Amino acid sequence: MQEGKIYRQIIEKIAQGGGLTFMQFDPPNYPPQAIGGIAKIAEENGIDAFAVGGSLNAQGKLLNDALKQIKENSSLPRIMFPGNMRTKTL
Repeated sequence: MQEGKIYRQIIEKIAQGGGLTFMQFDPPNYPPQAIGGIAKIAEENGIDAFAVGGSLNAQGKLLNDALKQIKENSSLPRIMFPGNMRTKTL
């Protein structure tokens, strides 16, 4: 398996002295507009990355909008964890 950029960043940070803190977003539980603001505040307060997905309804436009809001409001990695096969997105 080829190691990706985010994976390497996670391993390096752990090697430098400990754990990381991820914030989990399940898009059906948040309006997309709120996700952007929350992501910005989370980054300002030391979160290391965002885990996005999880439920069966985290897919399609809702998932894409959530990922877009995080990207527009934070420079932190967005890590997908699909709840089913239809939660894969671009």
